[in-house]
Amino acid sequence: MTAKQLETKEEMERALPMIVDAMDVLGGTHELPDLIQLIMNGDLTLWISKKSFMLTEVVEYPRLKELNMFLVGGNLEELLEYDDPVTEYAIGQGCARIEGHARPGFGRNRTMRAIGFVPRQTVVSKEIRCHG
Repeated sequence: MTAKQLETKEEMERALPMIVDAMDVLGGTHELPDLIQLIMNGDLTLWISKKSFMLTEVVEYPRLKELNMFLVGGNLEELLEYDDPVTEYAIGQGCARIEGHARPGFGRNRTMRAIGFVPRQTVVSKEIRCHG
């Protein structure tokens, strides 16, 4: 099955368990109802295949527009099938880059490098509590 954008309610229902399984990397920024709303509003685009999914969003910076791979889950080989349709979509949206945060080591993956992805930065975060 080739990766494609969400088209039916059944595809959304099939994607939900995969999304839930991948959400821990979000660090509490979103819950499932938030993601569903963002998809339904068109703020996130859901790409789905048999065992994998990707949520993307277009981000506009002052000097660049990029497609952010917001949340990804599933089988790496299957996810590689997303490259052409997602790249075509990004170009159609006027994006100059596709970017995403991934687990350590993912950017060094030989297959990811073969399709043009290279590690550029390490993301660090610190949990704090607001008092107010």
